[in-house]
Amino acid sequence: MTAIRPLSLRTKLAMTTGVAAFGVSVLAAVLLIDDLISTATSRATDEVALAVDDLVNDLRLDPSLVDGVLDARSGGTRLRIVDLESGDTLALSPEVSIVRRTDPESVQIDIEVGSVTAGFPTDTPVAASQTTTLADGRPIRVDGARDGEFLRELREDLTARAVPAVPAVGLVAAVAAWLLAGRALAPVARLTTNAGQIDDDSRQKRLPVPDSGDEIADLATGLNHMLDRLQAGRDREEALVSDVSHELRNPLAALISRLESAIAVEPAEPEGHEQCRSQAGHALDHARRLASLIDDLLEIARLDSTLGPEARMVDLVDIAEAAAA
Repeated sequence: MTAIRPLSLRTKLAMTTGVAAFGVSVLAAVLLIDDLISTATSRATDEVALAVDDLVNDLRLDPSLVDGVLDARSGGTRLRIVDLESGDTLALSPEVSIVRRTDPESVQIDIEVGSVTAGFPTDTPVAASQTTTLADGRPIRVDGARDGEFLRELREDLTARAVPAVPAVGLVAAVAAWLLAGRALAPVARLTTNAGQIDDDSRQKRLPVPDSGDEIADLATGLNHMLDRLQAGRDREEALVSDVSHELRNPLAALISRLESAIAVEPAEPEGHEQCRSQAGHALDHARRLASLIDDLLEIARLDSTLGPEARMVDLVDIAEAAAA
């Protein structure tokens, strides 16, 4: 089964930014719609209050308006006059609705006047009232209200406009984050490429440090310092191998020469000579073997940085134990 490749840092940044932008856009859209609804409600309430105030002023000039049908008001505002003593409705403006033309190029609207006896809107956030006294001393209250249906329609219209806009904002933010992250992580990709090119044949090579002076430059500098320390350790190791090999080679050469001379010389007393020659022969074999190992160490030290992929580390302890066996 093929393992699923983890998402790249660039992809994670883009996805996180897109999701965050989507969430912020949803919150902003909700707050904006609420603010627009609140503003529309406030403006409509001001218009209703102004209509109420105008009617109160008209009643002071013409008290006969208290009986009959009040003039229709634009914007869907309805007015009524209530007798505070009896609670009866003395006058009522007709129901008004706005009819929009089907022609999209037309900005003109028509006003339809409906029944005068239609119920007065009471459950609405757009309302105002004012009390006054007629010339004959009757206390009245002038109520003004507007059906809150237009607020619901306004909210639906704003929501319909926001629904496609919010995902678009998230998508644009994700694409922008993808591009910016790619540009920001480009030096990291170059560092990765250059680091992959450093091997035993190019141990002196170092990573390029960008001139940005940011965290990426600090990362490249830190990696170069690490490579310097590794190179210094490798150089000390090679120097140690070379020095140890030279220090052991000369005594072994002298030992081998003495053993060869001892074997070649005829002793004055032949008793035990064969046993001595046998032991000296064994010692000579071990000395030659140890000399061969030391020669190998010298060869490794000479190869230095030219070692190929088949090169391997040599443990001096193992070599010494093998030589002493």
